[in-house]
Amino acid sequence: GELGIGGLEMVERANNEGDHEARAIMAFRQAQRAVTQELGVGDVTFVPTADFWDTRLQELEEIRGQWANEKRKKEIPETEDNLLPTKGLSDEYRSRGGHWYCHYNGSAPNYALVGWALAEALLDD
Repeated sequence: GELGIGGLEMVERANNEGDHEARAIMAFRQAQRAVTQELGVGDVTFVPTADFWDTRLQELEEIRGQWANEKRKKEIPETEDNLLPTKGLSDEYRSRGGHWYCHYNGSAPNYALVGWALAEALLDD
C-alpha cells in the first residue's frame, strides 16, 4: 500500500523545492511504485492509497494546532471540550480520529479504505 500521508496535496506541495516533507513523501511513493512497475518484481502489486486521506480531519488538526497556540498565549487550560475552539468541533475531531499525523491522524475511515483496497488487490491477483 502506498504511503498515503498527506493525501493528494503532497503531489502539488512537492513542486516547491523547499517543501522537504512533501518531496520526501513523493520520492518514497515513486520508489514504492517502481518496485512493481519498473523493477518487475513478480507477485507484488502497488495499491494507491493517497486518495483516502481524510482532508476534513486534516483541516480539524490544523485548527487544533492554531487553537493550541492561542490557548497557550491566553493561558486557557486544556480540557476534553476545548481541543478545538468549540465543543462541536472538539467532538467532531475526536469522532474522526484525532491522532498523530504520521498515523494518518487516527482516521478510521482512512484505515478501512486502505484495508479494503489491499484486500481487493489480493482478490484481483
